[in-house]
Amino acid sequence: MKLSACELCRMTPVTSGREELLYEDPFCYIVENHHLEIDTDNGTRYARARKCVVLKDHGRQPSPDQEEAAQRRLKTFLGEQGLEEGRDYFIRTTMRTFPEHYHSHAIIYPLTDEPQG
Repeated sequence: MKLSACELCRMTPVTSGREELLYEDPFCYIVENHHLEIDTDNGTRYARARKCVVLKDHGRQPSPDQEEAAQRRLKTFLGEQGLEEGRDYFIRTTMRTFPEHYHSHAIIYPLTDEPQG
């Protein structure tokens, strides 16, 4: 895949208006992800909200230091909103939609059986 073809490198979810940009620095960006369906062992559930941190460097598997730094930025961002990992959200790295570009999601509780309006 050419880097210019990667939607996450081009920030297409943001520039197309599908996702809201919440934070950006030279290393990563964080968006409000509007896809709230979550696959669980008990079937599909729906999150109250979902935030996604995306590394600006293209690649499927970052170094452990890069992954830790990206998740730390996401946790710091959420902490500034009064959210605490474990109590208010959990972090999950599933890369189904964009399998060639590292990104990680904070899934905000509560999870419900029906979409939350």
